[in-house]
Amino acid sequence: MIHRSEGPVPAQVPESARANRSRHPGKAPGRSDTLPEALRTYWHTPLPTLFALLESRPTGLTTEEAAARLVRYGPNTLTAGRKHTFLRLFLSRFRSPLVILLLIASTISALTGDAVSATIIVCMALLSVTLDSVQEYRAG
Repeated sequence: MIHRSEGPVPAQVPESARANRSRHPGKAPGRSDTLPEALRTYWHTPLPTLFALLESRPTGLTTEEAAARLVRYGPNTLTAGRKHTFLRLFLSRFRSPLVILLLIASTISALTGDAVSATIIVCMALLSVTLDSVQEYRAG
């Protein structure tokens, strides 16, 4: 993003109002109970109050202030989440109700002596799980 020295730039949240960035189960990322109530419910808070809390103004930050905040807080970037291994993706597909149903049907077929049907059903389930896992793994 290129900023002109005479124009405003977007405000970053000052350290006093920053959220705890650690991940907590059950909490939205970037959200913390340590934030002032006005920032947690920003859609209900009057603009002058928000500007005061964020140490900003309607025209945005000056280039100097933006540069100072960039040095103080670092760039405003998202961190990459934990990537799942292919094996983990593959095994997680066996929790699907459809796959479970196919495996139950295969077991019933095998118990009734219909080995051909049991083999076909297992192959179909494995093919489905494999294709789904490969697609999701490639999607990242």
